[in-house]
Amino acid sequence: MQQKNLHMPLVKEVFWDEEALQTAKENENNARYQFLFGLLNTVQ
Repeated sequence: MQQKNLHMPLVKEVFWDEEALQTAKENENNARYQFLFGLLNTVQ
């Protein structure tokens, strides 16, 4: 928990904008899904 708290100020500095933070989350999720779908296609 302490490590998380140490990182929070940095995260808030980088993503001062809620919208920017939301976009970053969506981009991360999209990258994960694309990676998973790529693995599924490779298996098939």
